[in-house]
Amino acid sequence: MSNFTDFFPAAGGGGGGIPKYAEFTASGTFTPSQDLIDAGGRIAYMIIGGGERGTGDAGGAGGAVLFGYETLTSTTGCAVTIGAGGAAGPETGETPGNNSIFGPITSAAG
Repeated sequence: MSNFTDFFPAAGGGGGGIPKYAEFTASGTFTPSQDLIDAGGRIAYMIIGGGERGTGDAGGAGGAVLFGYETLTSTTGCAVTIGAGGAAGPETGETPGNNSIFGPITSAAG
């Protein structure tokens, strides 16, 4: 567990800094910086699978949401796939979304 001062500088100096983040709204590659690896390589992630398209008056299911932590040890890039929501389809059937993927971690679609 982290201390508050790991993220926000203490009065008079010391402590950590404000956490940095990368947000993906389209598929791509996450490449850790050497500074991140030198600082211990610890990252937090949140991955959301694409939601299902509902039918008529019924809504579809949302994609799974995964939270977790990983410790990275190299600057090797990691593939990121953003799962699209369910496409428009017939009014009588649901259309599933697609999984979202961060390296080896997959968040299931709705």
